[in-house]
Formats: sequence, structure tokens, C-alpha cells
Amino acid sequence: MQERELFHKNKIKLTEQRKEVYSILSRAIKPLSLDEIQHDCNKIDFSSVYRSIRTFIQKGIVTEHYFGDRKPKYSLKMNDSHRHYIKCSKCGRIDELKNVCIIDEVNKKTKYKIVDHYMEFIGVCPECLKK
Repeated sequence: MQERELFHKNKIKLTEQRKEVYSILSRAIKPLSLDEIQHDCNKIDFSSVYRSIRTFIQKGIVTEHYFGDRKPKYSLKMNDSHRHYIKCSKCGRIDELKNVCIIDEVNKKTKYKIVDHYMEFIGVCPECLKK
């Protein structure tokens, strides 16, 4: 879905700042912090980046990730799917975990209907293990 359609569908005013923040997140291969997003923005101040991200979270377009620290990172929700990541505790590298979903397992074992979840993994990446 194009950003114009997405913004219209979610009743988000289409501003240049929001388009820029959305564009940065759509190109990102890993979740980004507010500082990283603001660094990549052309002439957009930190508070505008923050407000855009808060709006996107409220509308269900962006997800927050914590990775065991106080500085959240942000990624776009893609096609109503939930993505999981693993972060190296030594170098900070973040990789997406593909084809990993335990929701079905939790549903079977608990009989709950899962409506949301939050799960991040922290480990040591292969390169750091070699050192």
C-alpha cells in the first residue's frame, strides 16, 4: 500500500515530515531509534520526528522495540504481521528472525486468543562469538 493510501485510510494528515519519517522506516532493514531516524531526516527537528512516530504508533502503523534497554527502536508493521528481532549484547547488531512465530504454540497450550504480544531476543552474534 502506498503511503498516501495508508495515511488516508488511517486518517493521518499527509505532511512532508510524516512522509519523510515513514519513508526512512520503510527503507530500514532493522528497527531505528528516534536519533537514527532524525539523523536520516532532511531538515526535520527531533520533536517533529517524535510526534510523527507517536502518531504512527497510535494508528497501528509502527511498533516499538526495547531490546533490554530504555531507548526504544521503531519499525513499520508490515501487512498486519508482527516481526521479531534479536540483538547482539556485545556489538549491538540487530537481525530480524524470519519464520519464527510461537503464537500458534501459545494458542494451543493456553486456549487463549492472543491479541498482541511483545517479545525480543538478546544474545551474542556469530562474529562476536568468534572474538
